[in-house]
Amino acid sequence: MDTAQTNLFYRISQYRFMCVELNLYLDTHPDDKNARADYQCYARRLLQLIEQYESEYGPLLNFGQSPTEVGCYVMSQWPWEEGGKNMWIYTKQLEYPVNITNPDPRMAKLLMALYGGPDSELASGLRYLTQRFTMPDDRCRATLNDIGTEELAHWEMLGTMIYQCMRGASYAQIDEAGMAGYYTMHSRGVFPADPNGVPFTTAYIACTGDPVADLHEDLAAEQKARATYEHLMTLTDDKSILDPLNFLREREIVHYQRFGECLEIVQGIQSGSKRRVFSASMRSGR
Repeated sequence: MDTAQTNLFYRISQYRFMCVELNLYLDTHPDDKNARADYQCYARRLLQLIEQYESEYGPLLNFGQSPTEVGCYVMSQWPWEEGGKNMWIYTKQLEYPVNITNPDPRMAKLLMALYGGPDSELASGLRYLTQRFTMPDDRCRATLNDIGTEELAHWEMLGTMIYQCMRGASYAQIDEAGMAGYYTMHSRGVFPADPNGVPFTTAYIACTGDPVADLHEDLAAEQKARATYEHLMTLTDDKSILDPLNFLREREIVHYQRFGECLEIVQGIQSGSKRRVFSASMRSGR
């Protein structure tokens, strides 16, 4: 990328992140008019930047999705409801930049704790996207949907970090890092397993169908991931690794707060004290 393209790409990243942050907030605070106004302002500017980028450098989105179709979808139909038509759209852009230039197979091995371990971003993403179906309120469905989606973006970041740490590493470095067995099976491929080589399993995730139980599980998951990021950050002094790790750690804190708000919503519904419930019937005017 030339300087102009890089700068524009970075500005898109900044505005996209602000939209992600405000979108998560609006999932549990859909009546906050100031936040909605801020979201719409950032979203409009983001679209302008995307349109400018695509007109000059080519498309950012695949599947033929129009980049102008945006908005808060808490009140819209879900894909699994009758008439739903949404799908995920992949953008060729990491949520936070990763640029590790020095081979570090030791850190590649350690990072796998959050790529394929029990507290991994993969486990979190699958957990939340599975649990969302039985949430009793659209705000909670939206929160689990959006955080689950963001966790997959974090999983991609970690995969990128592992790949870059392995890229250019000599066989001697790989062996010294205890990665010879991994290399034998996967070469420099990025395979979901923990640092001990134990493959990822869906036994790591839980879905009881009970929203209170599931949200408590989610709160614990975010705290365990935060603690793991903090452990990793004590094991390196490489700024190119520390910066994305710190970003990911901070996202766990935000997610924990959002899940706490969801728990309050669900408990309010169950106690019968909630002022109103966002549901499909309300969205249809019934």
